[in-house]
Amino acid sequence: MSWISEDGRTELQARISQGKISIMIELPADQVEAQQIAAAYQLFDHISKVAEEMVQNTAQTPIAN
Repeated sequence: MSWISEDGRTELQARISQGKISIMIELPADQVEAQQIAAAYQLFDHISKVAEEMVQNTAQTPIAN
């Protein structure tokens, strides 16, 4: 999955594989690294919450016989 900021200056890529989330940042030379890291943490937090909701919904859904 890829995300680009509204101003088009920040690109984040997330991969989910084997139960792990990897987030990569494209860092333009003129941007502050701390901003990119904060964006990556926000994305990780969002993905984690969605994944947790998916697991909870799956656990609550009865299996048809």
